[in-house]
Amino acid sequence: MSSSSLPAERLVRLLFAIGLTLMVAACSFTPAYGPHSAGASLAFNFAEPGSRLEQIVYNDLSFAFGRAAGPDDPLISVTVTSSGRGIARSASANPEPASEAIASGTLRVTSGEEELFVLSRQASATYTKNGQIVADRQAKTDADERAAKALADIFRLALIGRFGS
Repeated sequence: MSSSSLPAERLVRLLFAIGLTLMVAACSFTPAYGPHSAGASLAFNFAEPGSRLEQIVYNDLSFAFGRAAGPDDPLISVTVTSSGRGIARSASANPEPASEAIASGTLRVTSGEEELFVLSRQASATYTKNGQIVADRQAKTDADERAAKALADIFRLALIGRFGS
């Protein structure tokens, strides 16, 4: 490289650094968790849960959006169902087959008669069975609850993305 192009290269690098600095300065980062999160300023009313899994989702959402809601704030209603399936097969004589609990949910945000936002998602959690009926049922219940918590987290982030500032 010749010595005459050195100042021009420095000028290009300087302009690039200034441009990059201005682009980053225009961004604002807000945490998604904690008391100063993007969702802390949002207020929602919540419908009554119809099942244990819906109660888990409502509890997590009401904790995340803990601000007291007024009568004019949007209403969140959630429906959650669970299902399960085996995800592995084993040729051993004493297998502990892996299974998956799937929580399927729909989130609706309404204001009066107007539907503001609808979102349907699924979340899953794995568990193993050992052939003992009570233990298998408890493992499935635990996995359903973990999947519902994951679903609540998905809904929380979607609400922050849609209604957060």
